[in-house]
Amino acid sequence: SAVLKTDVTTPDTAAPAFLRDDSNPAFTTADVSPFAPITFTFDEPVFYQGGDIKFTAFAGGAGGREIIVNSASALSMSGASITVNTHGTFAPDDFIIVTWADGTFKDKSGKSVSALTGFGHYFSTREFLQGS
Repeated sequence: SAVLKTDVTTPDTAAPAFLRDDSNPAFTTADVSPFAPITFTFDEPVFYQGGDIKFTAFAGGAGGREIIVNSASALSMSGASITVNTHGTFAPDDFIIVTWADGTFKDKSGKSVSALTGFGHYFSTREFLQGS
């Protein structure tokens, strides 16, 4: 009837993954407020390592315009989610593509979230009308 303590360390062998359908806005969501914060959800807690999180306007009048967030002060973390609180204003009634490089986010073991490229995650903003 003695108390025994056992320490077990399991290796972290899997790289963290971005969960685009669990993020807000989710992949392909339409009618997003151009002012709303953006929350990226991952399958485990990750930490911003620096680098550019790019939001590129693709379609509307602002086509080609990029908003680049690369400051930890613009982000907040909660569990397995990272929120971009300060991104400026997205173009209204536009298609926004999100990208980042490999290594922008890492887990506590130092494994990187894969780069987000091309059309890996996008959403569209609503038309901004006075009073909406």
